[in-house]
Amino acid sequence: MNIINVIKKDEYPLIFEDFFEFSIGETYHCHRRGSNFFTCALLQFDEKCLPEYPELHGFWESDTFINDHEYGPDILPDTLFRVEKKTRIISEEYYERVG
Repeated sequence: MNIINVIKKDEYPLIFEDFFEFSIGETYHCHRRGSNFFTCALLQFDEKCLPEYPELHGFWESDTFINDHEYGPDILPDTLFRVEKKTRIISEEYYERVG
């Protein structure tokens, strides 16, 4: 089985019709203006939702689109990129009172 790392809308149009049905969160959410945000959606495909496409099972991130909390997205993304879950440890320097 070949690993697919990029999905285009013209190759798998049915996935993009039900785009938000597969969404499990966001990987990027940055304020644009008003109630608009630049957003990248995180999607998960597994054997329950896409049994006919085992090569697509896993986690995917959409290309960036503008999402409005009142009116929804301006246009739906047309490309998905395979992503893997990673752990990042963040350290912070700070000052603490002594004595």
